Amino acid sequence: MNDQPRQKKDELKKAVRAKIKGLGLDALFHQVDVTKKDEAPFKTKQYTPSDQELNIIEKLKKGIPLIQTKTLQAKFIEFLQRLIRPKISSKLILDIGTSSVKIVLFKNVKDQIILNKAIHIPIPSIVTSSKEKLEKFITESILQTIDSQTLQSSFISTILPRSMAVVKFIQLPTQQEEEIKKMLEFEAEQHLPFPALEVETDHHLLLKDDRQSRIVFAAVKKDEITRHLAFLKKLNIKPDAIEISSMAIYNSALKYFDAQDIYLQINIGATYTDINIIRNKILTFSRGIQWGSKDLGLILSRNLNISLDDAEKLKKENGILLTKKPSNQTQKVISDHTCAWADNLIAGIKRTIESFQLEFGTSSINTIILSGGASKTINLNEYLREHLKLKVILQKPRDDIQIDTSVDILDKFTPEFNLPLGLIANQASPQYIELNLLPRKIKYSREIKKQKTEKIISIATIASLLLSCLLLPLIIISLRNNTIKKLDAYLTRLKPQVVQVQDLKGKIQTIKDYISTKNSCMEILREISILIPYEITINSFSFEKSSSVMLIGIAKSHASVVGFAEDLNKSALFENAKIIYTRKKNTAQEQIVDFQIFCELKNLEAK
Repeated sequence: MNDQPRQKKDELKKAVRAKIKGLGLDALFHQVDVTKKDEAPFKTKQYTPSDQELNIIEKLKKGIPLIQTKTLQAKFIEFLQRLIRPKISSKLILDIGTSSVKIVLFKNVKDQIILNKAIHIPIPSIVTSSKEKLEKFITESILQTIDSQTLQSSFISTILPRSMAVVKFIQLPTQQEEEIKKMLEFEAEQHLPFPALEVETDHHLLLKDDRQSRIVFAAVKKDEITRHLAFLKKLNIKPDAIEISSMAIYNSALKYFDAQDIYLQINIGATYTDINIIRNKILTFSRGIQWGSKDLGLILSRNLNISLDDAEKLKKENGILLTKKPSNQTQKVISDHTCAWADNLIAGIKRTIESFQLEFGTSSINTIILSGGASKTINLNEYLREHLKLKVILQKPRDDIQIDTSVDILDKFTPEFNLPLGLIANQASPQYIELNLLPRKIKYSREIKKQKTEKIISIATIASLLLSCLLLPLIIISLRNNTIKKLDAYLTRLKPQVVQVQDLKGKIQTIKDYISTKNSCMEILREISILIPYEITINSFSFEKSSSVMLIGIAKSHASVVGFAEDLNKSALFENAKIIYTRKKNTAQEQIVDFQIFCELKNLEAK
């Protein structure tokens, strides 16, 4: 294999020497076409790399390691992310009313609120005659609806009616939380109708303005709290918060409030109607009246001589007639009684508005936001609009909650669920009010327990980190050893292919050198054939590749030789052309000049 290229070169040189005399250089140049593939000295089989080899080559070009392993930094960051990732917390809201029980179960996942359950349990009138029957019905209904594991693992909030609480709005000359607590200890005595030691209290800062604070202060008698906790204990429920209905109602309608308007919020429950007044998006006034949807049922039952269950059915199917032409007499009678019930409600609302205006001046209310089960009474909103001369809006469910299940139930009982849904914290709103009337001893003990749990978690976390740091060097060494072993095994498998590729590269380079036209004999002869004038003939041509050329020939005159040398210097291939000698020679026909020219080849690759 090594002698064949050398023999081919020798044969080519002999052919060139034989052709120089007697043939023009242009004819000699065109006789050989080095671009034809079939004139290559030998052929080799084309090598096609596999997909695996192509993948390896691409990775090596880009500097990507052949075996990917996670860095120590990436593993540590992944560990911290698992450690601090917010846990999904389940929360349960329990609203035990006189006509129904509402249960809402939801989860906070990062910034989202996902509603899992919304359960409405109507309380039949037959069990309300006896306290024991009522408690047994409520207990069994809750336990059948919510499993004990959910009750034990969830954060539980319960709701007390506004009628049980005393709610006051107090202005204090400080903005410091510690000073507010101390001042409230003295202020409570002035605002409460019974001794401060007999109540559980809590407060919420509504507004800071000009070094003053406006506080909403709530108090419930300890006896009421104790009875409420005793009933929940039968369900094996330990609530984390006890809140008031009026605050939940306010929170449920935060999206409706505008700073330019004053709103009258009316939530009609079974036996009690909560009334809030909101000014500048802040709860400013709160009252309640002992009048609700159950009173309408009692009016219909007593006047029509029917059962309470039938009365409840009638009031849902009928309502207030806005026209003087009823379809039947029964409908007119029901409408008259419903209007009488609504008139009593309107009288209580007007008294609340008058109390508000006496305290805050002649502030005019613009809009009523109506909610509660009785808000579904047919044409009640129109009746209130006509008699109170105010705009009436029926409150819709919150749209910032993602509903997972119970969609049908929510659609059916939307007004009833406004109150419990108000206890789902709207973190985006700074106006959200949170009051917790759980006894101080219980709140304190649970806070201590929470702190201990957090300390245990912190200690366990630190211990895990220290253990990880101690084991880290061993883990790194083990990972590196495994990586080295895998790479060694992989390189061993690749070694035969590497040898084959290197051999193939050597063969390809030999072929390129042989067929290269850079400073080759053919290229030089072509350039000389272009430059040589008609009065000069070349008799001898010596060529050293990439070095020099020696030309010996005859010319008709000395001037022709000088001109030819100058043309060689101007050529793209030659430089430093020198005339070695010129001699005149007489022949039988004419006088000629012998000459010899030496010139160097330019280094085109360097340029």
